[in-house]
Amino acid sequence: MNNIQNRVKKLKDEFDLLEDWLDQYTYLVSIATTFPEKEFEETENNKIQGCQSIAYLDCHHDQKNRVFFYCKSDSLVIQGLLGLVTNCFNGLTPEEILDFSGDFLEIIGIKKHFTSTRSVGIESAINKMKDYCKVLLKNYKRN
Repeated sequence: MNNIQNRVKKLKDEFDLLEDWLDQYTYLVSIATTFPEKEFEETENNKIQGCQSIAYLDCHHDQKNRVFFYCKSDSLVIQGLLGLVTNCFNGLTPEEILDFSGDFLEIIGIKKHFTSTRSVGIESAINKMKDYCKVLLKNYKRN
């Protein structure tokens, strides 16, 4: 099992320990309110398209080829969900992130609690992260 699979499995295990949806919802809101913020400009370029709420994603990488994501949303639930995704992906290489496949919310066991538009928004965020990784890898190959 690779890094990202381990992280997602650990997250699923955490959600499995929470007895009902209210506990899981409370957990998501607590993530949103304690998630470390980094100021970044909210532009059309970093807006997450397809998200029911207004949400933004900022992407960076370091000299060791590790990728880091920062997010903002006007919805605490979406901020919490984006926090889960970014926590799973942060510090990994583009290859590791691109290796992730599947429906994130389904894998961690909470998709049934969200409308399809909320699910689409999270998938859009993951696709935006993967697109950043593809560009990053393409630029590395050029240099």
